[in-house]
Amino acid sequence: EISDHPLRPGGSYQVWVSQAGNLQVNEFHVLLVCEEEARYRQGTSTRTETKRVYESEVFRNEAFEIQKGLPYEAKFALRVPVEAMHSFEASHNNINWKLLVKGEISGWPDFDRDFKLVVVPDTGVVRQALA
Repeated sequence: EISDHPLRPGGSYQVWVSQAGNLQVNEFHVLLVCEEEARYRQGTSTRTETKRVYESEVFRNEAFEIQKGLPYEAKFALRVPVEAMHSFEASHNNINWKLLVKGEISGWPDFDRDFKLVVVPDTGVVRQALA
């Protein structure tokens, strides 16, 4: 869960994560990620390329156990960079933001779960509030 949505460049937000299970966790971390996606024609095929243009680890915890019936819960602050490009979707290009939750669990395959975020254009209001 996140304290507000959509997000704004320079904005600060509270994030809450929860993971259930009876698990021995080696690593659990959350990344704020921005990816640029471009679609183009090459001959008769349409190709899509994705490039990660921003990545920041916003939370990490290591070497802990999740007991059955007692989910692991964590709260942490997330700040969108002031210079962040807003989310964008067009016929050939996208700018996509997401929270990527990654885990390394003993005896289980590693997992990646992503949660799409929308960053709206900066109106200057956030910057003025921070000044």
